[in-house]
Amino acid sequence: MVGVIDCPIGSYCPEFGLTNPILCKIGHYCPETKMIDPIVCPMGHYCIRGEIKPRKCPIGYYCPKEKLINPVICPYENYCPEEGMMEYYECPKEYECRVGTGKINVKRDL
Repeated sequence: MVGVIDCPIGSYCPEFGLTNPILCKIGHYCPETKMIDPIVCPMGHYCIRGEIKPRKCPIGYYCPKEKLINPVICPYENYCPEEGMMEYYECPKEYECRVGTGKINVKRDL
């Protein structure tokens, strides 16, 4: 009988007797060895295939739901000033906020 190999971090082994580990699914992460099930990537983060820990959404992006594989770019007239944002902030009316920005950009002439 073929033995079970140790599942390294970044992978999981859902079945007894599995000889090849499965690379952790997109939208999930596998931080430990010998994992049976991958962990769902939380809001404010995104996870690519084989991830060992969730990646915080970068400045200028937000991650509004679980299982994201790519961060969502902050839309026009909004801004995302911190890592790990789950929603964006509305730009003050007297300023302009460009797409994908982490800061309030330009004061408008009103």
